[in-house]
Amino acid sequence: MTIPGGRHARPFEIKEDGFRHLDRVVDECGRHGIYTVIDLHALPGSQNQHWHSDNPTHLPSFWQHPHFQDRVVHLWEFIAGRYKDDPWVAGYNPINEPADESRALVGPYYRRLVTAIRAADPATMLFLDGNTYSTEFDIFDEPWENTLYVCHDYARAGLARVGHYPGETDGVYSDRGTLERKFLERTSTRGAPAPRSGSASSGRSTPATSGWTLSGGCCSTTSSTSTARTTPAGRSGRARISACRGSPMSGRTRRT
Repeated sequence: MTIPGGRHARPFEIKEDGFRHLDRVVDECGRHGIYTVIDLHALPGSQNQHWHSDNPTHLPSFWQHPHFQDRVVHLWEFIAGRYKDDPWVAGYNPINEPADESRALVGPYYRRLVTAIRAADPATMLFLDGNTYSTEFDIFDEPWENTLYVCHDYARAGLARVGHYPGETDGVYSDRGTLERKFLERTSTRGAPAPRSGSASSGRSTPATSGWTLSGGCCSTTSSTSTARTTPAGRSGRARISACRGSPMSGRTRRT
């Protein structure tokens, strides 16, 4: 229920205390030489149909309500401004596994979101998921600089589902050839610029042409990714920390 003058009447208010745990985890990882990637895993209204966007309805209402979309832009402007100078924040994953069934909204929204983030932070790497659980990349046109396009492919050979996406069936045997065809289908840019380099969780490389970099596996680069922790990011969504070991990035200073 909305209470006049209460917290529900101020959805764009950023609560400093809401970043307490996120700051703590980023700082703790940095002290141990671990990079973090900030991942907004559950958007207001839910960006896909499944449990990992905290969706109890299976309806991705995020794509139908501009108010939800405005809140995410506002939140990412704040996040990018807050962490842009932290040398241990390796990147931002603005939307985890979007699933816009119309396929008409997600591309323009990405352009709006990337523009807003880049205005606050021109340098930090972006990890952009394709549509339909990060398996379709025709929603993108010209590639953005310092951006990794991430393919999520969890398929395994044997008696199992080919993936965890809508319309796919459990208990179907999938051999290596079937998985190979599925992987190539998921990493196809379908008319957009072709991948330049990258790797899938299976270890296969994408075609070496020009334009993009695709990387397989959830929020991973071609280097190793280890632990993931889930922490709150204010009241507007759920953030996940993906972490990997490394050295501090040059030219950046720690957030104070």
